[in-house]
Amino acid sequence: MTPTIRVDDDVFSALQKRAKPFVDTPNSVLRQLLGLNGKRRRETVRQSSESPRRSTADGTYRPLDQVKVRLGDLPPRSVRLPSRQLRPLEHWNSLLLETARYLVETGKLSAGNCPVKLPRARNRYLIHSDPRHPSGERFFHPIEISDNLWLEAHANAPDLYRQTVHLLRQFREDPALLEVEW
Repeated sequence: MTPTIRVDDDVFSALQKRAKPFVDTPNSVLRQLLGLNGKRRRETVRQSSESPRRSTADGTYRPLDQVKVRLGDLPPRSVRLPSRQLRPLEHWNSLLLETARYLVETGKLSAGNCPVKLPRARNRYLIHSDPRHPSGERFFHPIEISDNLWLEAHANAPDLYRQTVHLLRQFREDPALLEVEW
């Protein structure tokens, strides 16, 4: 499993200033700063009977609602939207981001129907026009979806998957219409 680190607001702000929007992640900015400019290797996790790894590199797409996601699973390589448009994915939060962008492009998601709450959370937002939760706390990993629309993208793989399905259902989209490929 990839280690998790916590940084304070000043360090996170410095990372954001060095990042290319919609391209860089905190990890990619740190790789650049540390001179680790090689392509990011896809993380490998030890195989065990407790945590079997899925390996589907056959290029086939599966409906999003038929996917099972566990901690440590690699993200899909791409998502096929209901419009049949393909979008590449690098991280699990890319799946949520591309889904949100699709909803913005189809006119279903806008600042007018924000905030969108996290599933089963009273005091946390998934999407809002201001990257702050109801408590005033800033989003931990804000990503701008479109002008003045922000996504909280800090979660583990299973939670990001559940948030993606929740977001689709909240805007009356069938998760089976999005397909992912590993």
